[in-house]
Amino acid sequence: DVLHLFLRIADNLINLLITELRRMDGIDRCTSLDRTKARNVTEYEFFLQNTCKIPFRFYICQDSRSLKWRDLSGPEKYKLFRNVDLTNLFPNLPNVEIVHRIWTQFLLLNESIRSESLSPAEISVFASDAKSWLQLFLQVYQTKCVTPYMHALVSHMPQFLSIHGAINPFTQQGVEKLNDM
Repeated sequence: DVLHLFLRIADNLINLLITELRRMDGIDRCTSLDRTKARNVTEYEFFLQNTCKIPFRFYICQDSRSLKWRDLSGPEKYKLFRNVDLTNLFPNLPNVEIVHRIWTQFLLLNESIRSESLSPAEISVFASDAKSWLQLFLQVYQTKCVTPYMHALVSHMPQFLSIHGAINPFTQQGVEKLNDM
């Protein structure tokens, strides 16, 4: 469903960003977090806490002695994607303009499939935009970074939409709590 497509692809994009921020700060493998030296991850923390009002903090895991962070909830991820301007927040990020376009175009793709119904012309535009988005993604990241959810969005969602007109009727969010039982 739309929610899980968004959550899983957003997780991937966020983790790729954090990996790059850690690399830029020289804390790929760290056992302590000096926030004065970890300028980029601290800026990400600050942005989430102060601009997005999301409680978030990097920390060092006592057992593994590695940098950890909590996953954002669905509404928090939407808030991040709607408010972030990576070009202003991380101007030194390699390929920042392309990465920012990847994030904004993904949000637009997600919003377009949330529609109650799409016309054949809108589905065709979605299919073209999804392929362009993946090509943009591959300008910055390796093919091993493409997840099954990204593949489903680009390769299978247009066909699914052309058959059914919308994906919303197939959402399982209402019965998700049954998993707890």
